[in-house]
Amino acid sequence: MTEENETNETTEESETKATKVRSLMADVAQKIAGSNSYVYDRLVGSMVDEKVSERVSVLTKAFQKRSQLAGELKGIKPDNVSVDKNGAVLSEGFSPAKQKALKKATDSLNSLHNAMESCLTSENAGQAFDKLTSLLKKLN
Repeated sequence: MTEENETNETTEESETKATKVRSLMADVAQKIAGSNSYVYDRLVGSMVDEKVSERVSVLTKAFQKRSQLAGELKGIKPDNVSVDKNGAVLSEGFSPAKQKALKKATDSLNSLHNAMESCLTSENAGQAFDKLTSLLKKLN
């Protein structure tokens, strides 16, 4: 191959590469110019993802609070326990303060459970999550 042929081939390769680069840049510019619907879809997706993450976070906190409340409920022990000769519990007695604590813990746990259930099953999830968020603030 002569030097002139090599130069022609190199020039042709450079022009082909330059043409591909220009073509690529033109395609990108064209897609950006017509990207309104793509941007819209991405924005909607991003906003949905953000709200879903927020709701997952609320439910995660609710499950943590539920575990805490269940532990507190389990920790409330009777003041008096009557047993038979075999050790079977016949009756348990709670002081008024412990009865109040037991009722409060049970009510809190039930309210939280119902609010969580509503978030996962309600047709109006936005309102259900607002109620759960308020309840979590109240319980803390």
